[in-house]
Amino acid sequence: IRKIWYFPKNLTKFSACHNQIRSIPDEFPENLIEFSVNYNKLVKIPKKIPIGMRSLNIADNQIQEIPESVTDCKYIEVQFEHNNENISIPEKIKENAEYYNQDKDYCNFIICNDIDVSY
Repeated sequence: IRKIWYFPKNLTKFSACHNQIRSIPDEFPENLIEFSVNYNKLVKIPKKIPIGMRSLNIADNQIQEIPESVTDCKYIEVQFEHNNENISIPEKIKENAEYYNQDKDYCNFIICNDIDVSY
């Protein structure tokens, strides 16, 4: 697979790992919860991340920047390690991450805006 032309509007999970994908549509479906495209050749992903997305795995691509809109998600874990070595992580992400790790072998962060602290 080299190109994804279209995402159905009701798509909730997408996984296309270990392909040669170079491009995807400019927008994610609003109901998308999981997006996994590790080991591809993507250079960018859509700038608007759906607030309900919980998992974004973009490891081993050539993505230049993670969209700042991930900070609007209720809860999301983003994995971006390995070949994304020149990836730009906006400061807003680093400031809002509950957990942030940019190790050479495994890079990820977690954003959590939906914590109920009432008892």
